[in-house]
Amino acid sequence: MKLFCLIAFILPTLTFATDCEERKGYTVSHTVCWSESIKAHVSKDCLTKKCDALTVKTGSPVKIEPGSNRTVAACTRTGAEVIVLRDEKGNEDSFCEFADGSLRSASSVEK
Repeated sequence: MKLFCLIAFILPTLTFATDCEERKGYTVSHTVCWSESIKAHVSKDCLTKKCDALTVKTGSPVKIEPGSNRTVAACTRTGAEVIVLRDEKGNEDSFCEFADGSLRSASSVEK
């Protein structure tokens, strides 16, 4: 029984790498981590609990109007808002922020 409890506790975290980093926006900062299971950066909180960023459906083509932003269209389609965060080197990356506050890299939602 102890082994089962240990496995049940550890197994969900094994699907995620511990490659986490702080990303900063204009008014907020978030810690995002690489999720090997979905091949995308997600909020650190998603490592330990279910979140919208992990359950969003991807894969259907994003239809956009000429001149529209593909990232905004992809996030909007899922009910999320787009935020831009910078890493420590100043590189910018777009994330979809879902109703529960969780984040997922926008490029993974576009696919």
